[in-house]
Amino acid sequence: MNEIAVSVIMPSLNVAGYIEECIASAVNQTLKELEIICVDAGSTDGTIEIIERYAKQDQRIKLVKSEIKSYGAQVNLGIKMARGCYIAILETDDYISHDMYEQLYKPAIENDCDFVKCNYYAFWTQTDGTKYTQLRRSFHENCYYWRVLDKLVPKDICIHDLYLWDGIYKKSFLLDNDIAFSETRGAAFQDVGFLFQTSILCKRVMYLDQAYYFYRTDRDGASSNSDKGLLYSFDEYNFVHSKYKALIMNDKEIARTFYCRIALAFYNSVNDPYQIFGREYKPYYQWFFREITWAVENSIISDADMNVNTPLALILKPYEEYRVNQEKRRDLIRSILGKPSEYPVVIFGCGNFGVHAYRWMKQMNYSVKAFMDNDEHKWDRTIDHIRIINPREAKKQSRETRYIVANNLYFADMKTQLMQYGVTEDHICIF
Repeated sequence: MNEIAVSVIMPSLNVAGYIEECIASAVNQTLKELEIICVDAGSTDGTIEIIERYAKQDQRIKLVKSEIKSYGAQVNLGIKMARGCYIAILETDDYISHDMYEQLYKPAIENDCDFVKCNYYAFWTQTDGTKYTQLRRSFHENCYYWRVLDKLVPKDICIHDLYLWDGIYKKSFLLDNDIAFSETRGAAFQDVGFLFQTSILCKRVMYLDQAYYFYRTDRDGASSNSDKGLLYSFDEYNFVHSKYKALIMNDKEIARTFYCRIALAFYNSVNDPYQIFGREYKPYYQWFFREITWAVENSIISDADMNVNTPLALILKPYEEYRVNQEKRRDLIRSILGKPSEYPVVIFGCGNFGVHAYRWMKQMNYSVKAFMDNDEHKWDRTIDHIRIINPREAKKQSRETRYIVANNLYFADMKTQLMQYGVTEDHICIF
């Protein structure tokens, strides 16, 4: 075997329904100089047997068994074992394009990059078994792509680059800077600390404006679908703070990066109108509220630093006020939509929030009559056999139809658009 270019670390635990597609996508890479390190944490559903079958066919595959059920511990073990120049982390319910690692490795070597990353596709499986995919870019601005970034603002990377598996990382960069994962139990949000470390310590990086990674969003039990995001994030930010306390206290740019990332995690959690208000939620909400409020009051971060369109002042509410507002928000949505099956419902918006709204409505036993979108390229396509229509077709809908607008930023414009087509205001709500 030639010198190993990329060590692919695959942490697994009971993913028998997904790992075959995943491991096949790694084995069939156009870049052949790979090793594939499968670190399993005690699967009992046939996952190990699938890995062993592939390992018999391909000597590049190594199966390692972790005694700790911890995503972070599994990946740290894989990094210690890795012999490649670069390291990739491939989550075992996802899969990758056949040329992903070749496309990332070439510019990484040519430009001596600490890491190279790409865009990705989010997907979920529809009722007929086909995949519904959405392209997601790390950055909206083209200036971040296709060039070496060597004069970096860590904050800009940290609030845009939110995932670890869409790239490859130079092994020496990780080892020389003691970059490692927290080893808390489970597999939730443990990329948060890793990404903070890589964003503040990197010197030369590159982002490719192509998508090679396919990220599954509909796996039961996935942390991305959890209502405990603040709890998991709390653990990660405490890990980061304990490891980099001196840097955070003494470097204004790193402090800004740290608190911007905390604020973004808080924003993403509290902006979801369907958080479950369990007893465990309140103390973590209060911790985030205190930390962000302190950072704002001490001019460490401001609205100008954030990658969202909602002012921090609007999300920084004491817990009881936040809870009351959220309950009112949910009650308003339900009052407009009515009981499940009471009225026809149309979702206006087919982006990330539209799909999220659709999945929530399915969980709540609502039926969706149609999707609606202003992007003409989506018209007459389907999501789960539900047609995407031109907003002008609102004129043809029943007067009883309810509309849920899945776009916070343009809600006012989209509501006005619907009203121009004859929809009454009391039949429109925002997700």
